[in-house]
Amino acid sequence: MTIFRSAITAVAITLFAAGPVSAQTSGDKKNPVVATVDGDKIRLSDLRALQASLPARVRRMPIQRLYRPLLDYAITTHLLAKAGRAAGVADNKEVKQLVAQYITRIVAQIYLRRMTAKLVTDDVLKKAYEKYKSTFKGGEEIRASHILVKTKKEAQEIIAKLDKGEKFTDLAKKHSTGPSKAQGGDLGYFQQGQMVKPFAAAAFALKKGEHTKAPVKTQFGWHVIKLVDRRRKSAPPFAQVKERLRSGEARRLQGEAVKGLRAKAKIERFNLDGSAMTPPKKK
Repeated sequence: MTIFRSAITAVAITLFAAGPVSAQTSGDKKNPVVATVDGDKIRLSDLRALQASLPARVRRMPIQRLYRPLLDYAITTHLLAKAGRAAGVADNKEVKQLVAQYITRIVAQIYLRRMTAKLVTDDVLKKAYEKYKSTFKGGEEIRASHILVKTKKEAQEIIAKLDKGEKFTDLAKKHSTGPSKAQGGDLGYFQQGQMVKPFAAAAFALKKGEHTKAPVKTQFGWHVIKLVDRRRKSAPPFAQVKERLRSGEARRLQGEAVKGLRAKAKIERFNLDGSAMTPPKKK
């Protein structure tokens, strides 16, 4: 039960304020009754709300793993809340203050969420993506081909044939033991960290159209490498970064909205003892 301690205040306030739990109609199959306490219904949505108030590492667990402890906790809390209402605790000044604070936070959170959903449109995200693309500075990547053989001598013989003008693709199809053999040794584009160090160091040191003048050894065997092209990595597609852009735009627009609300409001600040607070000096 210790993992649920952080949820006590939120759940207790909800139960004290709302009375018996009954989030949906009894015919809602997507939100079934999971328990009854003296006839009062506890529904699946109540457990999900409780789960949402847990610490992040627990909140991310599947509800199936948390179901029994959540259910037991909801029942126990419901019983305590019912006893507390019967004892008049719901009319206590402290409880009413907590309820008011809780409602304030929830209203603010829901307003912010709805406002964000309204502001962060597809057009906003597409404009953010265009800006992202214009400032994107991708790492260098190259396109290379290679011929993989078992011995250094074989690699040296292939280099000699290349120096005499034989085609790299033909030699790769004939001699290479690597999976890229059928493509003439073509490995496509890759960045330095995507290949083993000896191979990457040799490949990135080449000029476009050059091949290695000495065999390159890795754990896979001996390589002869040719640099086909060199370029800067382009920005990832919109679909790949859409959610990251959404988070960034949400933070930006939320910040602007809060700034606007602050600018319109008359705000006075006071010290802990209630005395007037000296405004911060403008830089």
